[in-house]
Amino acid sequence: MFVLAHALGKQAHSLPPAERLAASLSSAGPSITLAACCEVAAFTLGGCLTGMPAVRNFSLAAAAALALDFGLQVTVFAALLVLDVRRMRAGRLDCCPCVRLGGGAAGVGEQRRQREGDVAGPHTPPAPAEAMEYGSKQPQQGDGGDEEDAAAPCTVATSSSEEGEEGEVDERSYWSLQRVLQAYFDRVHAPLLSRPVVQCGVLLLFAATLFASLAAIPYLQVGLDQAVALPRDSYLQRYYRDLLQQLRVGPPLLLVVRDLDLRPEAGQVERLCGVAGCAQDSLANRVSAAARDPASSFISASAASWLDDFMTWLSPDLPACCRTNEAGGVAASYCPPPDQPPCNGNSSACASCHTCVQAAFTGGRPSVPQFQTYLPWFLAARPSEQCAKAGVGAYSDALQRAQLDDPT
Repeated sequence: MFVLAHALGKQAHSLPPAERLAASLSSAGPSITLAACCEVAAFTLGGCLTGMPAVRNFSLAAAAALALDFGLQVTVFAALLVLDVRRMRAGRLDCCPCVRLGGGAAGVGEQRRQREGDVAGPHTPPAPAEAMEYGSKQPQQGDGGDEEDAAAPCTVATSSSEEGEEGEVDERSYWSLQRVLQAYFDRVHAPLLSRPVVQCGVLLLFAATLFASLAAIPYLQVGLDQAVALPRDSYLQRYYRDLLQQLRVGPPLLLVVRDLDLRPEAGQVERLCGVAGCAQDSLANRVSAAARDPASSFISASAASWLDDFMTWLSPDLPACCRTNEAGGVAASYCPPPDQPPCNGNSSACASCHTCVQAAFTGGRPSVPQFQTYLPWFLAARPSEQCAKAGVGAYSDALQRAQLDDPT
């Protein structure tokens, strides 16, 4: 809008308002169209390529708003500019166009000439200009100086820095922001950029910025902070702040293994577990190695494996975890740890409880009958201070059995 208004102010004031607008659109229209197309294309690509719903909706809405804004600028706003020029020529107020100043534009121009001492004779309407070179100060044919004087006081917003009669500059508007910017670009910026040394320096600066940006791409964090997309006074800001400070975790990562064979001769347990004696390249060890290298993965901690926790819970090294009424063999019933009821309230209630496995596992791993017998107990056991390795909270719904009576 500012570009179009500025271009309108640079046209010859002797031309009709519609022709001035046509000349303004022919000069500034291509740049406005290219800028609008680039902005719409950028937001459209951002909305189509991203997978984040908030960013996608914002980008598509911004693209539609920019396209609608461009259409309004070249239609409604352009028509309003013509009406505003007619209002100023008629000497009407901007807020109250029904109120007209005395004398109109011609009277205002006459008052200005009287203040400047130009009382040579009556005002003679200028001949209509047939052509206007874009950027020039005077029309090619016809003298439009008086017409510019008549319209200059009414076009402060768009042409306050236009030359007055006989090429003289209005002293009141000489030090306006527009004059300062034009003087800077004409006398400082443009001559400086015309020097070959400065051009090479600018080219090297942008090239260095490009390569520095390319080098910083691997260090960019993927994703958008959820707190940034919310208002500052949102009640979720405190939740995200507490989550970041006290529980810095991301979405859960689940590794599912199908058709697991627990027989020792199959060797699948060693390729999955992460306790002592397991393969170095097992699944649990590889996840732990990825968690220790944040540059190669987004895993923050080692994986919690039900297989590792079950073998630790069943191991004789933790005698308070897996307990039964019979020492060894197939257990008759399950006994909870000593710090859980009914053992913690009545010592005689669990007097006959013993450790499920008295000696080390044969071959270092539980047998298939031990899996079939003690795995349901592990999935129903509750963790406590004396036995933290229990599966009721973590793994009770994590195992899918082919048969309910066969946990393997």
